[in-house]
Amino acid sequence: MVGVALPGGLISHPLPVNTAKADPATYARVFEGHHEGALVLEDLIARFGGALFVKGGEEGRRETDYRLGRRAVLDFILGQINQADGADPPDEDDPQPAA
Repeated sequence: MVGVALPGGLISHPLPVNTAKADPATYARVFEGHHEGALVLEDLIARFGGALFVKGGEEGRRETDYRLGRRAVLDFILGQINQADGADPPDEDDPQPAA
């Protein structure tokens, strides 16, 4: 069992260590096969799927990097769903976002 760090400290109920891995089909079931999962995916896309690049010198580069980092999680989820739907696995060296 491990504790999970939250802003207020560790949660009081340790979570069991799960050794199972989520495969692409799991992502598809969670985000496409359940109403709540589809709502969460829509919310993630609305929050993190917007414009990536920001003008403005060094500060703009920092904001762009921040947005790219947030977007990478969304791209991973969408890539897993696409792979479950029959698409080829994404090329890890390809910097192009999937969404």
